[in-house]
Amino acid sequence: MKWAALGLIACAQVAWADDVGTAAPTSVIAAAADGSWAALCQARVDTDGDGVVAVRSFPGGTGGDRQAAYLVRGAGAGTRLDDVRAIDPSGRRLVVERRGRAILVQPGLGRDLDLTRLGATDGPIQFDAAGARLLFVTGRGRTLRLVVRDLAAGTQVALAPGPGALWQVELDAGGRWVHVWMNAPPPGQAPYTTSDGPGAPSVCWTGAASDASSAWGTPPVERWLPAVPGGRPREVPDLIGVLDGQLLRRVAGGALVLDPGTGATPAELVPAACGGHVVNVDHARRQVVVTCDAQLDLSGRAPLMAYGGAAPRAVGATIAPRAHDWFSDDGRFLLESGADAGTELVDLATGAARTVTEFQFILGHRGDRTIIQRGLHLVVLEPGGERTLGEIVRYPAVFTAGDQLYVEPLVVDLATGALVGAAPMVPVTRGGFTNPQRATVRAIARDGRLLIGAGGDRWSMTTGPLRWVRPEAP
Repeated sequence: MKWAALGLIACAQVAWADDVGTAAPTSVIAAAADGSWAALCQARVDTDGDGVVAVRSFPGGTGGDRQAAYLVRGAGAGTRLDDVRAIDPSGRRLVVERRGRAILVQPGLGRDLDLTRLGATDGPIQFDAAGARLLFVTGRGRTLRLVVRDLAAGTQVALAPGPGALWQVELDAGGRWVHVWMNAPPPGQAPYTTSDGPGAPSVCWTGAASDASSAWGTPPVERWLPAVPGGRPREVPDLIGVLDGQLLRRVAGGALVLDPGTGATPAELVPAACGGHVVNVDHARRQVVVTCDAQLDLSGRAPLMAYGGAAPRAVGATIAPRAHDWFSDDGRFLLESGADAGTELVDLATGAARTVTEFQFILGHRGDRTIIQRGLHLVVLEPGGERTLGEIVRYPAVFTAGDQLYVEPLVVDLATGALVGAAPMVPVTRGGFTNPQRATVRAIARDGRLLIGAGGDRWSMTTGPLRWVRPEAP
């Protein structure tokens, strides 16, 4: 089925590439950062016997014909998959399930790797943030191990998680630590159990999920295991996050310390006299910005301090004290609230602060440049001021690949802060009338190309096949 059969007519400003997938209801699981592959959910067969192939989207799930996962390398119908087990955040690799086996797919980087042959079970599989390391589970019971594989070197370490049954496991963003939850109740106490069960059977599952859940029993024991190099599991009370490969935690008295996890004495980062709560993390500079809640001014506001550089630095601004830590790298600028009025904007380098009476949200950053949503506008914050790039939708779809950022419907270069363009206009025919409509974008490639389908919106499936196209010039 071609686009004309779907009520669409090719328009001059769109340079169509080859079809990705087939003419079927489609959602995108993941796409390569270079556009070389895409993993799709598609309903290609009338499985409910109503005479049409269709999928209906509704809050909590989908209905209609059953969907299946497909991996499309380049273009075409693709290869049927059992499931997609893990997605590389860097957009280079993914782990799929094929004929009951977990396969690491790495186009352009090496041959597919059979993880099942390496001992991988049906347990969790996860990449770190850079796509450099992969976590998977081998063995069961007392032989269960958490394996962290260095994908470039082809080496791996196997970690014993300690007593109990595996409940949940995560690889930290830097790939240096494994965070594990083990069901290990004391004798005579019930293990931790939830009412919502194991969840969806596959990434392309058709059905409805309940948002009601209850839990009972003894909560799982949390442990941390150093993956580089491997080591013994340990419980880490009052952990805040991982900074430069070390555990940032709060100790008795309120000081924040960096614990290397080697048994060496932790080094104090934020003194107890500050009473600090983390509001921003700068991994590149290996520092945190905190509110010193033990040093409130007469108006009840806490000074902002930066710790981790050559010496502690006063930011030169105050905000309301925090009750909890926010361990996130949000760039040079701090947005104090997400309310529709009274959002405080603070430059963490200069201390300059002001209040903006519109909703604001950080969407991406590179160096000293930050891209935010302000109401219905996309705004670039820079050391020398700010620029408005254009209008966006209230609740935009957002995709990133390399330095290319898509915020519905605009494309921005994060490295320069320049507006690249917008999703192209395509004519859509409904009820015999043809009108132009912004294409629905499902992914972006690092060269700025957009993966679009025929119709739909961010809340529903589109109609395939999909195509990679260039954005419309601004």
